[in-house]
Amino acid sequence: MDKKSKIRSKIPPRGLSPAAQKERERFLSSYKTNLRGDWDSISLTVMVWGPGITRTTAIAEKRRQIKEALLEAGHNPMFSEDIMGADDPLSKELPGVEGFILKETYQAYTAQFVVMLLDQGDLTPGVRAELEICAKPEIASKVFILAPAHLKDGFVHKVAIAPIEGGNGAVEWYTDDELKICNVLTKAVHRVEQKREIYVRQLKLGGKGGI
Repeated sequence: MDKKSKIRSKIPPRGLSPAAQKERERFLSSYKTNLRGDWDSISLTVMVWGPGITRTTAIAEKRRQIKEALLEAGHNPMFSEDIMGADDPLSKELPGVEGFILKETYQAYTAQFVVMLLDQGDLTPGVRAELEICAKPEIASKVFILAPAHLKDGFVHKVAIAPIEGGNGAVEWYTDDELKICNVLTKAVHRVEQKREIYVRQLKLGGKGGI
């Protein structure tokens, strides 16, 4: 919409009666207030999985940036590393790696969305386990994976990522250039906002906004 269109949209059309003008003002005020209020009332918990917080790779930094961007958008993004100590109900029983996958499984079930970032050539046992979690039918549809383009159509794609796509999860194949110009961050935030839009629509149309 150009500048002239924006100005024109604020001017009531000719021929409105005083009552119609008043009704137009009521409608626009209610429309804008309710839509903004409902949008702001929905905040999603988003698990942001990827390279460990001590890593210094470009995709690890992008993971941190995505978390910050989701915070600014009004969501509750979390790293698995955030859930420690008093927030970890099995910190004593399962203090190490052996309980990590079980905990991440529960995180994925409980969150409304999962963003998973795959690093270049970094398919560790932990990453493979996370992909298996994301492929579960109850989880796949709320997963967005950011994966390096060189993995597309290869073994990892066909064995570990394709099942997530088959469960209506989404995959974005990134290049180094896209990583540098923040396309990866923009697309991750956009996917979460699409999920938020679904919840807002449910809230208004079906009264089923519980998340």
